[in-house]
Amino acid sequence: MAVSIKALPGILPDHEIRRLAAAGMIKPFREDIRQAGKISFGLQPFGYDVRLAPELLVLRHDASFVDPKRLARHHYERLSPRRDGTLLLPPRAFALGRTIETISLPHDITALVLNKSTLARSGILVHTTVLEAGWSGTITLEITNLNHVPAVLHPSEGIAQVLFFRGTAPPEADYAARGGLYQGQQGITPPKVRSK
Repeated sequence: MAVSIKALPGILPDHEIRRLAAAGMIKPFREDIRQAGKISFGLQPFGYDVRLAPELLVLRHDASFVDPKRLARHHYERLSPRRDGTLLLPPRAFALGRTIETISLPHDITALVLNKSTLARSGILVHTTVLEAGWSGTITLEITNLNHVPAVLHPSEGIAQVLFFRGTAPPEADYAARGGLYQGQQGITPPKVRSK
């Protein structure tokens, strides 16, 4: 019995990501974009590098503690681009950002968001997060400046890589069917906890 290559489980290669992007998985979709003086983004051999949107929410330093069940937008300070278009993340600061791209995952594909090596080598950490099968929205990014000096972030350039994985079978209920709290998010979304 012949098995279709595109139906096999595992990490998705560039041609499969391109095919799914054409069906709406990544909007806007770009081929591998490498320009002098810019952090690359777009299609990679086994992933897709997403871009940073031009805004950050920086966690305020005057909080006495951080409780993920109680964090709200007022616990963050909005950081807008400087005159040169860059964002300046203070030393040892934590911020939420978002991607320019909207991701809409099919019911049999889940994804991991990982740091780009260019940022990691600069002491800028984009935390690993999971995008569940069936999830859709812009990705809220969790970014930490590990340095003792401010870190410059470059909107509209690469910020993280997304790896896509097909499961051995579709789940019984994907993220959308389970009524996930972050389904359809647009913009930067602070942590949420179900109220009932």
